[in-house]
Amino acid sequence: MLTRPAKYVLCTVIMNGLQSDCETIVGFCYSGDDLIDTPNDWNGQNASCSNFDKILHEKWKKAEDSGILKYTLSDCEYKVLSGDISDESASYVAQLNPQRGFNRRKREAFDSMNQKFSPNQFNFTKIKNNEILFNLKPGDDTAVGIYKKNNHIDATDHSNDNLVAVNISPIDNCHVLVIPSCSTCQPQRLTTISLLMAMDVVQLSSRPDFRVGFNSLYAWASVNHLHYHAMLFNFKLFIDDLDSSTLLQDHCFIIEKSYMNLGFLFHVPMDALKRIEVAKQVVSITEMFHKREVPYNIEITRSTKSNIDTRIFLWPRKSMKDLTPSPCFDVACVEVGGQFPVKTEAEFTSLTFAKAKKVLMEAGLDRTDFMQLIDEIKNM
Repeated sequence: MLTRPAKYVLCTVIMNGLQSDCETIVGFCYSGDDLIDTPNDWNGQNASCSNFDKILHEKWKKAEDSGILKYTLSDCEYKVLSGDISDESASYVAQLNPQRGFNRRKREAFDSMNQKFSPNQFNFTKIKNNEILFNLKPGDDTAVGIYKKNNHIDATDHSNDNLVAVNISPIDNCHVLVIPSCSTCQPQRLTTISLLMAMDVVQLSSRPDFRVGFNSLYAWASVNHLHYHAMLFNFKLFIDDLDSSTLLQDHCFIIEKSYMNLGFLFHVPMDALKRIEVAKQVVSITEMFHKREVPYNIEITRSTKSNIDTRIFLWPRKSMKDLTPSPCFDVACVEVGGQFPVKTEAEFTSLTFAKAKKVLMEAGLDRTDFMQLIDEIKNM
């Protein structure tokens, strides 16, 4: 049986009428057959490049060469931090990116992690057209397509303008923002259909160093407009091979002993209907977090080990408004995944595994608060 490969088409995206011009951009069409559960090996042997990888690299490099980014990544430095957690060795990676701390967009001020979308604040309908790299167009056989059909979500409601835009203040290579249904102007709050798309984005790449993350408001999200971060980071992180711990309920496992911060893990199946079940459970839990005003970070990653599949990591955490900002790094989605973009050269030079662990744990929930969340999940 022949399957439709991922391909490019031209499509027109109108940015909610807030821009005077509209741009015809490349649409990236894909089917369920284009998703990859186990990526290439880290050693690069027999490595193949997916169509998604090709268009992402091509468009991002063009944006970089055209001067769209605020800075290049040529002066970044890296070092591996190694230590033990619960008698298991672990590796994390610190990155000195001196330009990002001074050149990134200023964070908006929010009154609540449940704040509604405001057209008066910066949002992604206001980005320049040349920052949009392409538009994701999931096929009818994908979990996104099936979910839309089952929930009578019609394409005429702008649910198809799923933009992939360059982050003009990048953390690392191919750092993009995935903005599902951009023109619907949803707040930064996890939704089932957007999470399904985030799962797809991870698995459209054949590279083991491509990961996707999400920050809620008060968990270092800087824009109150639904979006995910995705990027390449050419280091293997401890999280990539972190597997299940204790089963809590349905698809939800507890991360307790083998990581610095308490959190939850979900396995991502390849079957579309089961993917929808997982996404719904994750969102039901984050909706409970919103009711309790508990911020959260998410990271989606894969292992090159055949017995460890794609996983969603969900970390409830302390609110950033209750924390004194660390001079070293802020704890957002890439940081809880073990990637530390350090703010200054002095902090980078002095950063140790023990210091990084302390910064992470200060942002995490204490066990009493975490156990209360577990009790709530058990009763859902």
